[in-house]
Amino acid sequence: MLAAALVATVGFFMCIFSMARVINDVVSTNMVRRLPLSMGRYCSDDSGLWVSVPQGVELWVSVYDSGWTVLHKNAVMFLETAPDPSVALESFADLTSPTSWSGSLANIWQARADAFGELIHHPRADISDAARDIHERLMLMIERQRDREQQEDRKGEQRFE
Repeated sequence: MLAAALVATVGFFMCIFSMARVINDVVSTNMVRRLPLSMGRYCSDDSGLWVSVPQGVELWVSVYDSGWTVLHKNAVMFLETAPDPSVALESFADLTSPTSWSGSLANIWQARADAFGELIHHPRADISDAARDIHERLMLMIERQRDREQQEDRKGEQRFE
């Protein structure tokens, strides 16, 4: 029993590792058109893989001229390839928090939520509907974070006085 579980776990991680390698190869060689085919081959209909793979995909791109953040085209392509886009979108939403930051976390979340918001206008209804629901949740999360940051700022000002 333990051996079977170990084999399944190792197989799962090998698939994720292989998928991350394929994504990096595709991106580094500019073969983006082959990405959906590779995704389908490695992930099949296993929703667990479609949830895990976004951790190895570059999701956010900063547009330096405007200061905007947009979803990377490979992330959108990954989403369009997924058999259940809502599962992949939930995984994207889980990755809106940066691993490190300076300044306002709410501002970072806002930029990423705005990028997410662009998916509300996606031509596929399953993607736009799921994006709308997640965007609303992100906006509530941002509002709460802004309140926390304002409270912390007020406490800091009171200590300074």
